[in-house]
Amino acid sequence: MPRPLIDSPYIYGIHEPGGEQFMRSPDGEHARGWILFTEAIGHNPDDRTGLDFSTFSNDGY
Repeated sequence: MPRPLIDSPYIYGIHEPGGEQFMRSPDGEHARGWILFTEAIGHNPDDRTGLDFSTFSNDGY
């Protein structure tokens, strides 16, 4: 059965970016874990600022 795209097949990861190199496959091509980002959630509905996490998602995390 195919895996849903909303979860990770890996049970390990890192808290905050900075150790991604330890979760790469031996050939350096594939991510083998996940990254947990800590972000503040505000209460101002007009504040549309935020960070771009596409670099990490494009790398497979």
